[in-house]
Amino acid sequence: MLLGALSFRRACILLVVVAPLLAPGAARAQIQGNVSDIPGTPLSDGLITGLSVPRLLQGLLGNQLSPQDVTVLRQAFKGLLFPTDQGDFQAIGPPGAEGFGGTALGGSPDPDDFWVVGTSDSGGDSPFRAFRLSPDDQYLDLGRLGDGPNDISVASEVSDDGSVVVGLASLNDGTITHAFRWTAATGMVDLEGPGGADFSQAIGVSGDGTIIVGQRQFDEGERGFVWTEADGFRALPGLQPFAQTFARAVSSGGGVIIGESQEVGHAVRWTPNGAGGFDVQDLGVLDGHTVSAATGLSDSGAVIVGASTTFIISRNTLGARADVATDFSRAFRWTEATGMADLNQLLIDAGVDLTGITLQSATAISPDGSLIATLATTPTTEAGASDALVVCYVDAAVPGGSCTTTDTGGEEPVGGGGGGGGGTGGVTTAASQQGSVDDAADAQIAPLFHLSGSAGELLGSGRPTDAGDFVAGFGAVGSFTAGGYGRYSFGDGFTLFGGLAYTEQDYGATDVDHAFLAAGGLRYMFDAAADLSPFVEAGGWAAPELDLRIERTYANGAGTGVGRGRTDGYALGAYGRTGVVGRPSRDIELVFAGTLSGSWLELDGYAESTGAANPFPAIFGDASSSTVAVSGSAAMTTYMAFDTALTLASAIGHTIDVSGDANAVVGPFAAEPDDYLFCEASLRLAWRPNDALELGASARLTSAERLGTHAQGGVDVTIRF
Repeated sequence: MLLGALSFRRACILLVVVAPLLAPGAARAQIQGNVSDIPGTPLSDGLITGLSVPRLLQGLLGNQLSPQDVTVLRQAFKGLLFPTDQGDFQAIGPPGAEGFGGTALGGSPDPDDFWVVGTSDSGGDSPFRAFRLSPDDQYLDLGRLGDGPNDISVASEVSDDGSVVVGLASLNDGTITHAFRWTAATGMVDLEGPGGADFSQAIGVSGDGTIIVGQRQFDEGERGFVWTEADGFRALPGLQPFAQTFARAVSSGGGVIIGESQEVGHAVRWTPNGAGGFDVQDLGVLDGHTVSAATGLSDSGAVIVGASTTFIISRNTLGARADVATDFSRAFRWTEATGMADLNQLLIDAGVDLTGITLQSATAISPDGSLIATLATTPTTEAGASDALVVCYVDAAVPGGSCTTTDTGGEEPVGGGGGGGGGTGGVTTAASQQGSVDDAADAQIAPLFHLSGSAGELLGSGRPTDAGDFVAGFGAVGSFTAGGYGRYSFGDGFTLFGGLAYTEQDYGATDVDHAFLAAGGLRYMFDAAADLSPFVEAGGWAAPELDLRIERTYANGAGTGVGRGRTDGYALGAYGRTGVVGRPSRDIELVFAGTLSGSWLELDGYAESTGAANPFPAIFGDASSSTVAVSGSAAMTTYMAFDTALTLASAIGHTIDVSGDANAVVGPFAAEPDDYLFCEASLRLAWRPNDALELGASARLTSAERLGTHAQGGVDVTIRF
């Protein structure tokens, strides 16, 4: 209770300073924005509209993300599944530019071959120019169509392999805007050609780069279009004759196009009719609404997302994105089987607690259709603002998605998720996911500290230095540990000690299901018979086979998601210690020492169990961690009546170097463990019924900031010789 009432730091200090003085007789002794909004970025241009296209999101959710991919993804904010804080933004621009704004508008799906496109401004009066950023972070200026001082170019989307880029570019000093298609072989090609329309813009492209969609001025008015090299521009029909239409995106295979039919303001879906034209399907609106907009579709086109509202939907031309996040709008999800459904209600029906949360607009969707980026309000959202949340929802339209599997990888399912009839889902935030990965980094390194504390038992840290030669067997509960250790003096001040143990431990988010622990050391004491005896000591410990279970928690709607995973590894430690033994009287021994220690941990990569309780499972790569720490310790042994002795020991320390990483594929997140303060305390009461036998009872505690607390109590039998 005392530790709970005090701060961790004060409690540790209390243990070290006070504990040795408690023995009898010892009385003496802490969404969207302009580039200019980004802290530390003195830029004036470059609206950040985000990576809002469907296939881009695979880059966030694939098997691995390289560091440059993560850096690139941080350029954009709105529309990302897991957006970063604005303070993490870095503008995209040509090498050597001293000031430029940037907008990332599109990206390819393969995280190992990740391309990003957009537009950048090199500062001053320079026009915006389309760019492509390669997987190895090479910036390429794609040029312009016009050469007037006000002519710009904007890249809006890229094919899966990065070879085809589409967008818009102006001519005639900015008075004409044409759709373009760029390849390395052809450069930027005007899709209109001589005598074309005054206005067109390419917004989406199929995975292979052969089918382009967008907006164009036809003779009968503005229409959404489909372009192929064979057929050129073809207008997409509306729900009524001569209706204005808007095409926003195309599925990876090119078979489904989404957008709006403007005369009724409804989201629509176009599919080829086999006669060279396209059939248009009204996706409708949610109950009580009059207007809807489709913003994204899965690669197959089977799942479409967007927003339904009661107001006219405005569009940001640069990003071809619908702005519909209002108090009256709701995110929708459409499939052939369900029609347009309120995403909020789907999640509630799936058992997700959305108390205080309203999903206003769906802005993007992952390639498989399981993950959806949304703008939402929460209990902490400021008035008139929206927060970015990511939704996982899977039903029969998304077979094999991350929310559907019930395989727990040998783990027992845990509560807190959604898994009602019809679908499985969850809702989370970037901050929560990053925090959970930070916690996982600490959980991965926790065994280094606590196993080192357990090794102290084998090194005799709970016994006086003048205990003589002995062998002992012990057992402890709290976390089960059993083993044996001993000490042997060679004479001339040298003493060898060590032991072996089997342990199962549980602290915080980490369970050590089993570990075999070995430890040993050598001490040299100067003038052991003197009242004040300096000593030096060195040793080490090893846990060659670790079986760990690590738990990660994060926000899931108004509740909590829990991810669990199992991994194997090994840990090693070494230390050097120096101090002094004082004997103020024949009944008291005092030991004061300073220690420098190092430890190393290797863990295999692992995937968390998946299911309704963990809709956002993480995959962690192989991890290597190490720590260097300094500590000070004090111990006191008091020999009492009836052949009993009480030993109290405590230590406080701090790491001076911690290295390692926890790379989690659940978005672009990685974390490194931080330095930490730690303390240790032990107590042992011994009774000697005769010169050869000693019986003992002990308690030991190790605790560290963020790494949890490990407490044990046990008994031992010692044979002296």
